[in-house]
Amino acid sequence: MSARLSLALLLCLLRTSSAMGSTQASLVQIVHQAPSTTSLQIVGGSAHAAGDVTVNVQVFSSNGLTIPGGIVAVSDGSTSLGQLTVYNGNATGIINIKSLGTSELTACYLNSDNYAPSCSSPVMLTSIPPYTLQQGISSSVINAPSPFVDELKVIPAKDFVGVVKLGCQVPTYRCTLSPSSLTFSGDGQTQTVQVTFIPSTTAAVAGLLGLPLIGLVGTGFKRRRSISAKLVVLVSAGALIALTGCGPIVSLPFNAANYTMLVNSASGTYSQAVSYDIRVDTVGTNQ
Repeated sequence: MSARLSLALLLCLLRTSSAMGSTQASLVQIVHQAPSTTSLQIVGGSAHAAGDVTVNVQVFSSNGLTIPGGIVAVSDGSTSLGQLTVYNGNATGIINIKSLGTSELTACYLNSDNYAPSCSSPVMLTSIPPYTLQQGISSSVINAPSPFVDELKVIPAKDFVGVVKLGCQVPTYRCTLSPSSLTFSGDGQTQTVQVTFIPSTTAAVAGLLGLPLIGLVGTGFKRRRSISAKLVVLVSAGALIALTGCGPIVSLPFNAANYTMLVNSASGTYSQAVSYDIRVDTVGTNQ
């Protein structure tokens, strides 16, 4: 009886050992993304000339450890300004602000396998004009044909880098700018443009009739025309010379009048203009 019991116990142990050897255990591991913190800083302060602005973004985990990589997106309200690559917790790049006024910038980390997304607090940026025009004299009364001259200052904003192109226009008369293009390197130095209003125009006037013409007229009318008829022909010939451009060229002022000269400027998408009110005196009462 004891032999049978021992055999049965042995068979049971063998079956149990076989069953344990065929059993496979599985382990499910759930990884939770660690929280992240994002901060945004505008390099150089909160006031910039409209255009390119440098920003610096830092991304850390909640325990203060550096997040090695990823992508951050920078936006102005709902308007995307581009994406920057994170390297060892930092992302630095240039964004472009096109409009003047106040912008609300935000940087958002777009998560990774190990870190959750996060956004920075809004940072306010005031975009100011890249430059301003400052007139020396905005209005004047001048005696023709003397020109009007002003020193127009172009004052750049802090760190402004770019080219400012200028042009002028005025009815009837003409104007000039020297120089008509300025280059700013970011040193903040004011540059000056000489604006000139020229109150005269060129007209062809016969100052002296040619001797061949006088001889021709004299010969043709020596026996058949009176002296008065000759004078009429000479005056008509003088008018013809004036109309056809023959004879010496002289500068003649127009009648006294008020004129507005416009000087405009542009740099990229930004433009500014100033005007001059000028009265031309042709009889010298302003002397």
